[in-house]
Amino acid sequence: MLVRELLIRRGLEVYWTGKGPDGGKDLVCIERVKGNFKTFEKRWIVQCKHNAHAKKAVSEKAVTNIIDICTSNSATGYLLACTTYVSSTLAERFREIDVNVQNNFSTAIWDCTTIEMELLKPQNWDIAMTFFPQSVLNSGWQISTMKPGMWFVSYGGYVFYLCERIANNYNHSIEDIEKCIKHINKKSEGLPDNVKYRLRAIYFDDKNMNYLVYLDLLIPEDISDEGTKKIQNVLSKVAWCGESIEGTWFDFDIRKIRYNGFSDRFDFDNQEYYQPYLSNFSTGSERKTDRVKIVNTEDQYILTEDDINKDFNNLVEGLKTFDFLTVLNSGNATLEKVNVFQQEAGNESYIKNEDISIGSFFNAVIRIQCDKKADSEMLYKLVERFPLSAMNIFHLTRDYLFDPVSGIERDDYVYNLSLSVNEAMYSNKQQYRKALNQFLRELLEVVEKAYAEYSEKGDIPFVSHM
Repeated sequence: MLVRELLIRRGLEVYWTGKGPDGGKDLVCIERVKGNFKTFEKRWIVQCKHNAHAKKAVSEKAVTNIIDICTSNSATGYLLACTTYVSSTLAERFREIDVNVQNNFSTAIWDCTTIEMELLKPQNWDIAMTFFPQSVLNSGWQISTMKPGMWFVSYGGYVFYLCERIANNYNHSIEDIEKCIKHINKKSEGLPDNVKYRLRAIYFDDKNMNYLVYLDLLIPEDISDEGTKKIQNVLSKVAWCGESIEGTWFDFDIRKIRYNGFSDRFDFDNQEYYQPYLSNFSTGSERKTDRVKIVNTEDQYILTEDDINKDFNNLVEGLKTFDFLTVLNSGNATLEKVNVFQQEAGNESYIKNEDISIGSFFNAVIRIQCDKKADSEMLYKLVERFPLSAMNIFHLTRDYLFDPVSGIERDDYVYNLSLSVNEAMYSNKQQYRKALNQFLRELLEVVEKAYAEYSEKGDIPFVSHM
């Protein structure tokens, strides 16, 4: 698992080989290299050997049939990752393969030193904390320069940015920051295991000799508001605006975040908790958050009902202005309910009460009726103006109503207009909602322009997409 995470962080495509006998392979990864004219692909077999407790080298007997294993898996590369080192005979065997075997075949070795060097890279500190929390806690300071006056730091089990207002020397801040982290840890004692404070950044105003400390409070989604209130007494120990720690003043910017611990993307130090606020960190400006009443702080990632539905409702009202169609009903996408639905899967009463339609999690749907064929033709002209791309998607489908006596009612012109954006392009529901709302605003502009022409000419001229 450790090697897999390190390979993924390098940009490789990694696959498990499954449990049980693996035929000499633990992982398969694909490396893609962009050349001048095309992208080249190389397939690697990865084998992992953990001999750290035995303190033995990986021998030639432990790694056999390298070429056969790779050939049977259509691979031209073999990576051995080990927690000790390889024997001299095995190292020589690898060199022979690299020199003598044709068809671009190659080998590589990640020994304990190589893996440790990988883990000490700033971009991999979160991996190090996941697999070796105690070692990271005891490892001391790891500091990497991002730009003048800004550093990325791993210390005390936290990864955070350190920024200074004027100087370009962090050494005089080290002692103060160590005291601050001890203070945070002491104040956090008594929190439930799944409620955590994470340090994101520290800004040192070396002109006025004070610090601004950026913290995130992460609370699981499955803790109810009542459950959150029950830990109010514990949280109040950290709910301070500013405090003098051994003569040095620290101000605190604390943001509350609800998290889904079952998500395969979740990590307490996910980059999305840092990237949107880099400018705040580097300038010492506050994030938009209530820093005193932490439990009641609004989550920066939660959209209001108005944010969610305003653009959709505006589009529906825009369509209603045309007299050649009737909006029978409409429903916005309900992706904000996905997490809740997963937690309540199989609860029929919940689904009914919340009016959740699984098919509309990511689709906004408007049901439209036209009275006659001529009106349908006008609807077609309107929809032909809608922008369609790989990112923004719409479908107009016609419903044929069936009556057991008379059969299909072919004179009814009832349509479903389904609107969505490409889910694969967005990493969370907030990004998806914002992209969908942008698409809905673009559609409203088309609708309003078409209505202006329709009001003036009594027709909607055909617009070519060529």
